[in-house]
Amino acid sequence: MNSCSRLTVDSVLQVYKPLLLGQAASAHQTSVGDIRGHFFLAMMRLFVLCLAVVSTAAGFQLRGQNELCSTVECRAGRECVVTGSVASCECVTSCPDRYAPVCGSDGNTYDTHCVLHRHACISVSTVRYSIAYLD
Repeated sequence: MNSCSRLTVDSVLQVYKPLLLGQAASAHQTSVGDIRGHFFLAMMRLFVLCLAVVSTAAGFQLRGQNELCSTVECRAGRECVVTGSVASCECVTSCPDRYAPVCGSDGNTYDTHCVLHRHACISVSTVRYSIAYLD
């Protein structure tokens, strides 16, 4: 296996299986230090392979979520969430930490538009707003 060949689980196991099983890689006896060195290299390559597989899978998941959500338009206070292969709008879980107060038609003052719309989403009610002016 040259350094430019594609690294796969099968290729790693084929090359390093004898070392992983404690067998000599060639007809002559290999020292314990050599076996440990080869074992370490095998584990590092396997780690890199696993990392590549996991990061690729995460990339596909994010790309799939973006594609599914690109056709969904959520109202204020909601965001697109993908469950399995279904995109739907759900109440936002948090709002940016800032203070720009708004008055709700329910008589309450909310820290931001986001907080007002999140409250309306969670309570399944309609709350309109106007800008709150501080004296």
